[in-house]
Parts: sequence; structure tokens; C-alpha cells
Amino acid sequence: MSMQPPKEIRLQGQAGEVQFCWPTGEVTCKRFEALRLACRCAHCTLARRRDEPVTDATQVEVVDIVPFGVSGVRFVFSDGHEQGIYPWRYLWEISARAPAHSTNDGNTTRLESGR
Repeated sequence: MSMQPPKEIRLQGQAGEVQFCWPTGEVTCKRFEALRLACRCAHCTLARRRDEPVTDATQVEVVDIVPFGVSGVRFVFSDGHEQGIYPWRYLWEISARAPAHSTNDGNTTRLESGR
């Protein structure tokens, strides 16, 4: 079963997180570093399987969010990494437990359906 995309995805640069506004009205968030470490691209997955560090994500930022069809997004990180695909369900699962912040620093990326 497919999952509905967020109505909005907000880059909260000052807070160092991405905020997801879901169709249910729930708002969740995930820190930039945690998103980078959660990447499931082949390179990052292989590193985890080998018990190697994926990256030093302490200073990484999300610099762009790129739609990936209708099923998810790719995050472009300040360390140059942009290969991971983050399906909506995966983003929901990794961000649902995070406390959401109600602040908006004005940098909002809207996703339109069909993209």
C-alpha cells in the first residue's frame, strides 16, 4: 500500500532539521545528521554492513530537497552526498518519533502531487 506524501517539507536551517507536514495533520521532524546517517543508498548500506562509519555527519546540512517521482525525495547534503532515495513510508517511520517544532524559519519546500 502506498503512502501519501507530506503536504509540505520544511528545511529548518536554524534548527538543523527537516520538518514534515503529513496529510493527517501530524507534523514530524528529523535532524540533518540523522537523515544523512539514515541514507539507504548502496554506498551507505555497504558501509553499515561492514561496520564502517557512513560519514561524519556532525556538520552536515540539507541544502536541497529533490522530488523522486511520486514515491519520495532525495536530500542533497552539504557533504556532496545526494544518492539516497527516501520513500515516504521510510521518512514517516524514521521521523514519527521525533518531537516536532512549531517554528518555521521561512525556508519551505512545497511538494506538488504528481511530481
